[in-house]
Amino acid sequence: MATCALSVKTFSVIELEKATDKFSSRRILGEGGFGRVYRGVMEDGSEVAVKLLTRDNQNGDREFIAEVEMLSRLHHRNLVKLVGVDKNKGPLDWDARLKIALGAARGLAYLHEDSNPRVIHRDFKASNVLLEDDFTPKVSDFGLAREATEGSQHISTRVMGTFGYVAPEYAMTGHLLVKSDVYSFGVVLLELLTGRKPVDMSQPQGQENLVTWARPLLSSREGVEQLVDPSLAGTYDFDDMAKVAAIASMCVHPEVTHRPFMGEVVQALKLIYNDTDETGGDCCSQKGSSVPESDFKGDFAPSDSSWWNAGGVTPRLTYGQVSPLPNAISLRIVSPLSSAPSLSTRAQMSSESLPPLPQQRIVLGCGSVAVDYLATVASYPNPDDKIRSTSLKVQGGGNAGNALTCASRLGLNPRLISKVANDGQGKSILEELESDGVDTSFFIVEEGNSPFTYIIVDNQTKTRTCIHTPGNPPMRPEELSQSRLFSALDGVNMVYFDGRLHETALIIAKEAARKNIPILVDAERKREGLDDLLNFTSYAVCSAKFPQAWTEAPSIPSALVSMLLRLPNLKFVIVTLGEDGCIMLERSVNGVSDAEEMEVHSLLESLKQRKNDSHAIPTCISSVVTKLSANGIGTVTGRLFVGTAEKIPPNELVDTTGAGDAFIGAVVYALCAGMPPEKMLPFAAQVAACGCRALGARTGLPHRTDPHLATFL
Repeated sequence: MATCALSVKTFSVIELEKATDKFSSRRILGEGGFGRVYRGVMEDGSEVAVKLLTRDNQNGDREFIAEVEMLSRLHHRNLVKLVGVDKNKGPLDWDARLKIALGAARGLAYLHEDSNPRVIHRDFKASNVLLEDDFTPKVSDFGLAREATEGSQHISTRVMGTFGYVAPEYAMTGHLLVKSDVYSFGVVLLELLTGRKPVDMSQPQGQENLVTWARPLLSSREGVEQLVDPSLAGTYDFDDMAKVAAIASMCVHPEVTHRPFMGEVVQALKLIYNDTDETGGDCCSQKGSSVPESDFKGDFAPSDSSWWNAGGVTPRLTYGQVSPLPNAISLRIVSPLSSAPSLSTRAQMSSESLPPLPQQRIVLGCGSVAVDYLATVASYPNPDDKIRSTSLKVQGGGNAGNALTCASRLGLNPRLISKVANDGQGKSILEELESDGVDTSFFIVEEGNSPFTYIIVDNQTKTRTCIHTPGNPPMRPEELSQSRLFSALDGVNMVYFDGRLHETALIIAKEAARKNIPILVDAERKREGLDDLLNFTSYAVCSAKFPQAWTEAPSIPSALVSMLLRLPNLKFVIVTLGEDGCIMLERSVNGVSDAEEMEVHSLLESLKQRKNDSHAIPTCISSVVTKLSANGIGTVTGRLFVGTAEKIPPNELVDTTGAGDAFIGAVVYALCAGMPPEKMLPFAAQVAACGCRALGARTGLPHRTDPHLATFL
């Protein structure tokens, strides 16, 4: 074994054998990749944990030395000094679980915010939280811990840790952040809530992964009651349980910036479990503050999730798609850095003000998914230029993945058919979708390479450039068996296609049409197989260029008339125009024989003149049922709509990536909810605008409790 030149106390093998009863199997506390940990009792009566390394394990030697070095510099009552063991044989009661959660949070917060150097644990899990007789928790096992370098965005390192606890961004990129530990803490918090393991293959199908199963349940009273450990029945206050569920939901959020800092978690938990802090203060550290007001940049800078803001913290139950809680949950915290009164800084819609979720809310999608690698630049480079990015982000992408993530956050139950490889990117794609409530059980997974996209966002012009690399091998229609097709369509209320995977999509479309399930298609551009798919389409949402490119009509309004004439199953077509809003042509279900005939261009200009551009929020105006004629094309009876976009202040506009996908996800929700077009178009525009306020297609996607949506829900 390598030598450890540190000024720490050393013990002989004889002393350790005596303490552990010669490393008796009865004394084993746990086992890791590099050896076993035994319970020991030293001659002075102190209880210790003794780690015995596997013989000739070079990695184990290095990790052990790293752990000893780390522990020699870290001192906090909730960090283990190789003492403490859980002697309890029965299930923990609710009070004990809260004490464990708060103590473990304090230990991590100390590592992240107040130790010197600051430390990322990298392997935080339930078995690394040792308990004293009074359930005081001690965070242990620092063999994988890493110092957090000041000024760094992240630490690039080989992915290590324990399956089920590893944060998605770390698993996908190897980029380690302090909030990777926060995710792991959230998993442990879910274990305390549910009594389940993070991965348990004995659970029913769809419930094997704790985070995937639990996250959609965390946003409703019924869901929280469903996931609570049965052994806690009748022993807890539901309001406290719901608040802990809210904290857990934010900690395991797939988007890093939406997770709180551990100091914030400590403050939130202290409002629920108000124990006596041994240091006599309201902070978790030895210095008097655990609020993230550090000199660190990047991941150590205050979260852009607004979880901590102006002295207030408001964890919100906004994740998932099940029924809302009777009352919005709000935690309010006073910042120890400020003597000002506490402020509730994050507005939230009360669940009582929300309409019930749509009765018909199961949506099946088929299309693209990917990993998006986003980089912002001050301005787009000239050829041969070498420039620096101003920020970086990695998250899930793909039109279908983005649109159904949006639909799920709004309250639908989406299923998605697509294909990924069994590589790290593919696993991350699935985990992120699942954590947002998208059913991925119909995915095809095999050897190969998952799709990814490089996206360069120009901060100056607010435009983006996308460079896409398809997955390999591509999805083949025969990979969707008839039994899986029937299962995927079971109970479905709407089908959505993004225009990719056209052969598989056509198989689904034919069966959906046979079952009279309406179909919505994203017609972004002319693609192979799209013509066949459009013949089954009930609703089409198009880019500004598609209608004319597909119909060869001289203008957009003429092209919309042409599309309704050429596609008899089409009920409406929408063309999105970015900051200019949208235009929609709806076919009249019951033809009106005495309807006035009007040239479609003239009617459109008339509606535009009536449009009120002074409104900041999106609006919509429409015509009455009219016979709309297009010169040289024909006449169709229906209504024309003009929708406006939100006027986003320049300082709030960040990135338009995925705005069209967000619009479509909102349209899918609106159709399931039975919204009239006059309400649907402004609602979809508002959802898209929310997405434009953050980097990437998914970061800014709103949940149904978002106050921006209060006008429409």
